[in-house]
Amino acid sequence: MCKCDTEQLEREKQRREAQRVRDAIKHSPLYDNVFDRACFDRDSFPDSAPSKICREYVAKWGQMENQGLMLYGEPGSGKSFYAACVVNALRRQGIPAQMCSVTRLLMSLDAWEREPIMSAIKNVPLLVVDDIGAERSTDFQLEKLFSVVDARIQSGRPLIVTTNLTPTQLQEPDTLQKRRIYSRLWEACAVRLHVEGDKRPGIAQDKAAEARRVLLGKEG
Repeated sequence: MCKCDTEQLEREKQRREAQRVRDAIKHSPLYDNVFDRACFDRDSFPDSAPSKICREYVAKWGQMENQGLMLYGEPGSGKSFYAACVVNALRRQGIPAQMCSVTRLLMSLDAWEREPIMSAIKNVPLLVVDDIGAERSTDFQLEKLFSVVDARIQSGRPLIVTTNLTPTQLQEPDTLQKRRIYSRLWEACAVRLHVEGDKRPGIAQDKAAEARRVLLGKEG
């Protein structure tokens, strides 16, 4: 084969592999497109500690093995954004990472066949569970959440979680069931990042500016 044929075959191989990854992401029962647009290029605070550590997590993904992250802080601080940036950066490297809110994940276990979801929870290279603590505190819901967390940790694969809960609330929960869950998360997510500040006003301003640009042809 000539060099040009070899290069064409390699390009086709890369195209098929990229399509396989896209299909694996979008056909997963864990897929939620609400997180698709987040990327580090959109980060208004690239010098913040959470931003730097999340970028480093992606850069050193091959060394992470089963090492997870916990991002905690007030609502609107950017926890979900940074977690989604990690997911999307890894996807661009051909790694079918997944991110799902805890409420959607638990609802899916009720609405869909349980086995495909649990299989995905165990097998995706990286799972992000967003907004731990937002789930309903019923015995049934907490038992489902424990099964999700336990299955993921038993798989030996990394887990990232975001939460509005404080370290005190995570380490001193008010029920035994929550203690079972949070203690496992605390152990699995040894790197814990406090994400501070309310970034939603800035995000809202950016969205308004984009809407004015698109609809009115005006900048700013």
